[in-house]
Amino acid sequence: MHMTRKLWRPVSLSAVAMASLPMLASAAGTATIEGKSMSDGPITIMWQDDGALRINPDPNAPENYMIVRDGKVYNVSRGDGKPMVMEVGGMLKAFGAMAADSQKGEQAIPAGIESVEATGKSETVAGIEGHVYKVTTVNADGTKKTGEVVLSSDPRATEMTEMYMTTMLSIFAQSDPQAILDALPDDERGMLRYDQDYYLTSISGDAPAADQFKLPAKPTNLADMLKNLQLGK
Repeated sequence: MHMTRKLWRPVSLSAVAMASLPMLASAAGTATIEGKSMSDGPITIMWQDDGALRINPDPNAPENYMIVRDGKVYNVSRGDGKPMVMEVGGMLKAFGAMAADSQKGEQAIPAGIESVEATGKSETVAGIEGHVYKVTTVNADGTKKTGEVVLSSDPRATEMTEMYMTTMLSIFAQSDPQAILDALPDDERGMLRYDQDYYLTSISGDAPAADQFKLPAKPTNLADMLKNLQLGK
């Protein structure tokens, strides 16, 4: 089995990334995110109006991706020329818990936001105008970190942030999104940039093709895989 590389990496993004979670009805679209935290290259995100999400985390391996739909998380990869689909929700939650335990200081997953300060500056990212804020986050061990964040009221960016971050939080069972959300400006919750770790490079409100969200093979899970190995299948 080939687990999609660094599928858990978005969980280590800033608290602001996790916080930008407006509770809106989903529509549909496609976005690309880049930054220092995307070590394999840009991440492509697609979403549908029924809440389904697809994440392609490695542009050099387009055959490996993740689909989230109907409350389940599937890792799609290819082995021996055939697509393989594994349900990995429980596995990723375990990875998320281990990552949270192992991270310390400024690298830890933030537990909350201490302050949000408007700088009075504007910035355009991916053709979208936003406002620059200084956001100070607090980790569970008391460590604080201040970063520069660009937030926007653009509905596409707001919708994308909702879909992506809510999904990541539900997968990895990390910080409470609502408590962090309440610390942000009411009218600007679409994240365009966080320092140089995360920035939006393109976004479209056009609905992606429905077949992008179909599972290419019957899904299995870790228990089934181990059972098959024991049986020599």
